Amino acid sequence: MIKRNSCTVLSTTPILHIVAEEFVPFEYEEEGIPKGIDVDITQIVLDRLNVPYEIKIIPGQEPGKCFK
Repeated sequence: MIKRNSCTVLSTTPILHIVAEEFVPFEYEEEGIPKGIDVDITQIVLDRLNVPYEIKIIPGQEPGKCFK
């Protein structure tokens, strides 16, 4: 999980919670830390907008399971 707070954001400001399904190489976890190009882009945009956020990656489904 990644948590980010900025000293310019009030403590009462809500945190944006982002949940993504694991889909390597776009979003995945490595040693409990979200990684991947989608995670990187999301972090850059939200950091520039000064939005506090938390990113969580959930396990992906087994191939073909979503088609049954």
